[in-house]
Amino acid sequence: MSGFPQGNFTITNADTGRSIQAILGKTTEYRDYQLGNTYIDKVTDKPRLAMGDSATHLEAAWYYDASKNSSGTVYAVLISVAVDVKQNIGKSAIGITTIPARTRSLELAEIEYLIPSSWTGSSVQWHEFASDIYHLLLRMPVPESWSEPDEAWLPRLLNARPYAYSWDDTVCSVIEGLAVPPQWSGESKAELLDTAMLYDNVFRSGRQEGGRTGMIGAYTEKGWNGMNKRWQTDGTHIWSIGGDGSGGPAEAESYLTDMGGTLVGLPKGETGQTWIFASV
Repeated sequence: MSGFPQGNFTITNADTGRSIQAILGKTTEYRDYQLGNTYIDKVTDKPRLAMGDSATHLEAAWYYDASKNSSGTVYAVLISVAVDVKQNIGKSAIGITTIPARTRSLELAEIEYLIPSSWTGSSVQWHEFASDIYHLLLRMPVPESWSEPDEAWLPRLLNARPYAYSWDDTVCSVIEGLAVPPQWSGESKAELLDTAMLYDNVFRSGRQEGGRTGMIGAYTEKGWNGMNKRWQTDGTHIWSIGGDGSGGPAEAESYLTDMGGTLVGLPKGETGQTWIFASV
């Protein structure tokens, strides 16, 4: 069983009181004149999703299609009633994309695997050293043997990666002249700097999570535009079915969440992930 109500219903967030709504696209008339005749054509913009404060109007109504396609797969789509009734553009459903909903800071324990085996100190000591690696490089003077303009030295040094590029003799001589922390037992100072730069870049980049939502044609192919539109619920939470990277994020990162008034998918356990269904 899908867990969704039969018929039309609203979806209201238990934490915020906001409901999932479809904002209808604007319809524009175009007139064309040919051979003395007037032709009128209408173009309707695509609907979009929003979190609204009122669940009493048609834009807040949805229904769940649990029928099966020709291959026996349940459609499992949440379809907008308002688009169905008010606009002649086909059926539109809630979809979730692979575009991350947010980037969060990493915990040190999540990137301990990047600490080199030649480091004998603690993970906290490594983090402090790696976090200061670019400041260490910035404090290095331009070597006398550098033949290019002084302003070209720093970009050359900061972009140098000993295991990705071939370092020139000048850079190597400067690196080997650096003092290393006592916790480093390795022989290569270039390896020390490379692993520290990699660690710092990963830590600063953070971890991308979840996916953004939008409206999608209810019966288009799953990965047609990088969205997954198939949903399931336990009566409280709503998450996608079978996200695979080409059609939305993994199921574990797709729990529908009211994130400050924006509907997104995130890992389970966040505020704004409990929903109330009410038949209309």
